[in-house]
Amino acid sequence: MAHRLSPKRISSICPTLWNIGRAVLLLAFLQCPVRSQDYTISYRYFDGGQDYSSVGYWGQLVDSRGFLWIGNQTGLDRFDGHTFTSYNHRVHGLPDEVISGIAEDEEGMLWLLHRFFYFGETVMSLFDPNTEQSISLETYLSTSLPFPASDAAVIAGNRNTGIYILTRSGGLYRYYNQSFSYLGNTQRVEQNATLLPLVQGGCWVGIGQHLVRYTAEGKVVDQIDCVQDLRKFIRADENGLPWYTTLRLRDSLQVDYQLWQGRKRRSQFATQRGGPGTMSFLGMDTTQGITYLISPKHEYDTLIVTDTAGHPLSLHPHSVSFSSPHYYPLTPTFWNQTIEKGMFLVHTQQNRFLLPGQRQVAGARGLLPLADGSMIVHSDGPTYLFDPQKGRELYQDSVTQDPLFYLGGRSFLIDIQGDRWHSTRSMYLIHAPATGPPRKVTYRPKDLTAFSRNGDLFFLQPSAQWGLFQTPAGQLWIGHQHGLSYLDTTDGYLHMYEPSAEFARLVQSTVYHFHETRSAEDPTVWLATNQGLFRWHPDQGIQAHIRAEDPASGLPYNHIAHIYEDPSGWLWLASKGGGLIRWHPRTHQSQQWTTAEGLSDDVLYGIYADDFGHLWFSSNHGIMRFDTATYEVNVYQPQDGTSSMEYNTGSHYQQADGTLFFGGLNGITQFHPADFEATSSESSPLYLTRLSVQEPGTGALRRLPGSAWQYDTLRLRPHQLGFTLEFAYLNYKRKNSRFSYQLEGVDADWTYFKEPIIRLNSLPYGYHTLWVRAQGDFGNWEDPVSLVIFQQRPFYLRTWFFLLATTVLILSVVGYVRLRTQQARKRQLTLEKQVGDRTLALRQAYQLVNQQKVELQQRNQDISSSILYAQQLQQGILATQAALYQHLGPHFVVYHPRDIVSGDFYWLLDTGDTVYVAVADCTGHGVPGAMVSVMGNGCLIKAVDDEGLRGTDDILNRIRELMIMMLSRNKTEMTDGMDITLAALHRQTNTLQWSGAFNPLWIINPHRSQAPEGAMAFTAGHGGYELKGDRQPIGKYPGWKSFSQHSIALEPGDTLYLPTDGFQDQFGGPKGKKFTAKRLKQTLLDLYPLTLEEQGKELKRIFEEWKGRIDQVDDVTLLGFRI
Repeated sequence: MAHRLSPKRISSICPTLWNIGRAVLLLAFLQCPVRSQDYTISYRYFDGGQDYSSVGYWGQLVDSRGFLWIGNQTGLDRFDGHTFTSYNHRVHGLPDEVISGIAEDEEGMLWLLHRFFYFGETVMSLFDPNTEQSISLETYLSTSLPFPASDAAVIAGNRNTGIYILTRSGGLYRYYNQSFSYLGNTQRVEQNATLLPLVQGGCWVGIGQHLVRYTAEGKVVDQIDCVQDLRKFIRADENGLPWYTTLRLRDSLQVDYQLWQGRKRRSQFATQRGGPGTMSFLGMDTTQGITYLISPKHEYDTLIVTDTAGHPLSLHPHSVSFSSPHYYPLTPTFWNQTIEKGMFLVHTQQNRFLLPGQRQVAGARGLLPLADGSMIVHSDGPTYLFDPQKGRELYQDSVTQDPLFYLGGRSFLIDIQGDRWHSTRSMYLIHAPATGPPRKVTYRPKDLTAFSRNGDLFFLQPSAQWGLFQTPAGQLWIGHQHGLSYLDTTDGYLHMYEPSAEFARLVQSTVYHFHETRSAEDPTVWLATNQGLFRWHPDQGIQAHIRAEDPASGLPYNHIAHIYEDPSGWLWLASKGGGLIRWHPRTHQSQQWTTAEGLSDDVLYGIYADDFGHLWFSSNHGIMRFDTATYEVNVYQPQDGTSSMEYNTGSHYQQADGTLFFGGLNGITQFHPADFEATSSESSPLYLTRLSVQEPGTGALRRLPGSAWQYDTLRLRPHQLGFTLEFAYLNYKRKNSRFSYQLEGVDADWTYFKEPIIRLNSLPYGYHTLWVRAQGDFGNWEDPVSLVIFQQRPFYLRTWFFLLATTVLILSVVGYVRLRTQQARKRQLTLEKQVGDRTLALRQAYQLVNQQKVELQQRNQDISSSILYAQQLQQGILATQAALYQHLGPHFVVYHPRDIVSGDFYWLLDTGDTVYVAVADCTGHGVPGAMVSVMGNGCLIKAVDDEGLRGTDDILNRIRELMIMMLSRNKTEMTDGMDITLAALHRQTNTLQWSGAFNPLWIINPHRSQAPEGAMAFTAGHGGYELKGDRQPIGKYPGWKSFSQHSIALEPGDTLYLPTDGFQDQFGGPKGKKFTAKRLKQTLLDLYPLTLEEQGKELKRIFEEWKGRIDQVDDVTLLGFRI
């Protein structure tokens, strides 16, 4: 919780009292002139009872490590700059009384003085920060106390000064080197008393209005009598003189505070009285000369900041408010506690940012430097002028009519002659020569249609004029909300630049910035727009458009406001929404930094480089400094001394000496980057505070006892796969510190984070060193601290277990081998006997096998002879080549039995006026098929030659009857038969009768005048026709009917093909598929131009190539002849 400490609240409650107090304050403020150097004063407020354990405050100590210890009504609190840790009676064994005093001895033990609030009696105890447990004083001390513990009134000291104890009876004691010494007796303590130990030795004792200095040996060397009651000691100077405050109640409404250095009064303040004990007068680093006065009552919140002479300091306005929600603490630091409210942590430093005219400017929209070094500032209100070199305040020239004071623009240009060009609020530019008065250059559109968008005319207004650029030839270009225009200064005409159709998107883009490349060989100009980057050459026009929609461009975001080019040729882009982008024009490589990588905002405006390896850019959340080597980001906001939180597009400028100017909503921020390169001589310690390990099963964290800095090595058992490490960075000047850690041997880089806690899981087995570091005030990293972590291996992965397992394995193998050897020997003897017996049996069996082999060879030879003879018999029933040539003329026969004998046969018979030719495929292969083929041949001869049948349909019907009759004589159901294609060629009439059982007839003649009657053309066309056989075989078949007959008038050139299905059913080719009838018919069409003999050879070659190494699946027969 934070409360605004503002005089306005007093005036709203009690005007009369406020007027009296204000008069007193103003008199003090006007004692001497105001300092020109601003200071930033900020604080952090911690609410008692919420942020830490109790509202009441009674004692505090900053120990030798840097921890702040606070004693209160409920126990003890430790603050590490980030969090409070509470210690109490129940958990840590502290006495259950108010802690009114804290001191530290040379062993690091905390001496606690407990006071019974209602009875005033005291108790002393000790607290060990290492074990975080309280122990009794008697257990710790080797000797007894030289005074009753209940008589102790005040305790103070540290390990360097020793512990000083003042008793209520007036005794002063010192504990050092584990022994007590008596220094002397002071007056009895019956009112406010305090002690100030000195690093020079000895201490100051303050009781009432008397201050006495004692040496470490008990000698009184100085005494000061105050005119007012001592309020509190602050510190001692290098000579041992005390800085302290006194208090006097002037009346019921006024309180006088005075700050003293020894006997010399440094400051005096009068303020409203808010009740007894509610005001605190805070002294600060007197070497810098800063003091504070804070009245922490809600109705009287007041802040006064002066030097030690009482002169008021110039304050940065954003630092005065005590209720600022964001805080970045700086140096130096001071603590103050109050009983009613809680605790304040106050910080101050000289402001490195210069804020010229801070209270006068609202919305610095444009910064325009002049030739004399002064600068024009365009704001949301008037136009102002100031001199950055002399530090003159901004002012408005309301008397002269100098046109420079009414520019209102956002862009400027220094041309090749050194003249300056400025944009304005109206339809003209200001031309300010290096010598001579400025003049207006009025412009007007050359072509109104060129400046028309969506039927409306647009003219260049301040919100549109973002950039000015001059070519080497002197031509002046203007970047605006619709691309580019150039100004003809001779006639005042403004010409709209119309790009080629390829780059038409330029006219929809706002050109914010012109960036001319460093390369003299390639004088390219890059245009920063809201549609990406355009590469432009004044003579050649737009050459390229780089945008995020094109993956090859490498640009991750389009809206670019400003460009900086580094010496390596990389373009650093300030984007409005995409953060910081690093992009290379040649390789199109890019890298992007956003809020995820530490930026305070993704909307950036101006970007500039300094001489120290940093980039500076303004944004919607402060000014940022970016380290180009480490990618570290430092953010500076109003609480750090800047003028604004939010800055403006185009309102930025860098002088030749490196000074930077950024214009924001609340004015200008001016600074030089060199002021931020100073390193602090102070370093803040980093301590490991708590270790917790993750228990198996539940996954709960169990805290290890004591403080983590006690542990040189953290040993994790195999089942403890995770742990949590908490640490404290004792830099009370920073609220939002950054940290990083690296696990040596595991992590290649540092891991960055913001909370002082590390959680690690599943570490590799073995020893690892964890390094932890914190970032200091100036962005530098403090020296890291380390913790050795040993992740223990499971027993089965340890060396001893491996050696034991190896030994057991070797012994087991040896024993097993010996056992198997003995067993093998026994089996060998048994086997040798069995081998002998079986050898005899094998010899007998071998003789029997040889005898059977001879018999089988003889039988095989007999069978082979029979089959060969059957082949000869089958060849005898086939039509001879002579007969085929005599009756058919040119022809071919492709005849490939699958076995020695075949189930296919071709047949020819001449009856005088008619030649009958048939090709048949009988059921089965080999010998069974051959037997059926002989029967089929006999049936054909009987039906045609013996019985005189002449119709091909009658012949098929008759041979079907004969086949069924012959195959059914033994009254056994036989389904054997054959498929056949039968043709009767009548030479005199040149006609053909044909019938078929399943098998077709193919006629090919590309020159045929008409298709044969009843024939179907091949799918491929080109003169091929097919007569399909009846869908029934020669043999028994359910639903049988009489065969049909086709009569065909033949034409010269007709080639007739009688096939079986063996060729087309053969598997082969590159994919092992069937040849198919379609492919066979197409092959015959392709082969038609060849002679019949050539066709036969080619078909045999095609069949063998198609079959390859695949077995033949069926008998193959194909007969072809030509009319």
